[in-house]
Amino acid sequence: MTTDDIEEIKTALAAMKEREAPTRRSTIRAEDQSAAAQSDLAELKALLAANPDLGKLAEILARRDKRRDSLPAQQHRRPDAQETQAAATAATQAINARRQALSILSQPFTPPYYVTLDTPIAFLELPHQDLSIIQGSGIRLGWSWVMARLDTNHSPDGYSTNTSFQFYFLWQNPSDNSAVVNVSSSMYLQGYAYASGSWAIISGNTATLTGTVYLDVIRWSGWGADPDTGQSNDQTPYPGGYSKTTAVYLQGFGGDLFYSAHPAQAIFGLIPYGVSASLIAIPGQAWTMFEVGLQVGWDFGGATGQDQSVIFDIATDGGIAVCPFVQIEVLTGPPT
Repeated sequence: MTTDDIEEIKTALAAMKEREAPTRRSTIRAEDQSAAAQSDLAELKALLAANPDLGKLAEILARRDKRRDSLPAQQHRRPDAQETQAAATAATQAINARRQALSILSQPFTPPYYVTLDTPIAFLELPHQDLSIIQGSGIRLGWSWVMARLDTNHSPDGYSTNTSFQFYFLWQNPSDNSAVVNVSSSMYLQGYAYASGSWAIISGNTATLTGTVYLDVIRWSGWGADPDTGQSNDQTPYPGGYSKTTAVYLQGFGGDLFYSAHPAQAIFGLIPYGVSASLIAIPGQAWTMFEVGLQVGWDFGGATGQDQSVIFDIATDGGIAVCPFVQIEVLTGPPT
């Protein structure tokens, strides 16, 4: 595979990611408390101006605590009709894909054999490369790696922001027959994570930081067309071929007049986080792309305080993320 081939693949991958539905990737969302905090502060000032007696303060605090207790319900809102339809369509496609794989397996087939893809063809940071985060990367036999450091007190998108470090492995079904495969991989992480929200007088803010290792199976070429729509399946995600493992989830509270700050932190020392996808039915001679990635997401809930902070450091003092290989268990379709 030439350098031009790899650059063409990278361009196609970037374009494919732009087309993907936002629901395919997990996101985080913290409720914006700044407006409510300003309202409480204004009411408190008015009460104190009218009457120095602090008896009413308890009522304000009770409302604040009630609002804070209700946040999980607000975060996990009911999906709208469009989201529900999209989820139903994705579930139907995944079920049909699994049914196809099981149908193939119902016929006599050869004993399984294993293929190890130990060198990715490309590494990318998407949705866009941020040179201030990546400290270095390398593609090596059995030891492809990235070093990165996120240290920020703001979210460019206002609320939830994320970036992903992705390794791409390419494999062709060597048989003329359809092959059913199980796929597994892992990413080893060594580093440090930290999250702390900003301080506020009445209602402190919370910073959220996530680190997720994931596997995505992509139908690259030779996959034919969708029988229902007639559109090409090439360069589209395989239905039901996405899995993820949470490596870190932190929520750090910034504190206020009534509650102390509670920053959150985590340390991981070259710990493996495994991901897998099973019963993937691949047409004869078709090419399949396996994307193994680390997604880092952060959210300040709309707050803009200078004292808030999130750190995800896999670069300092030996920090690193390593993707050693993708393992394919081929259940059908003997090699030619």
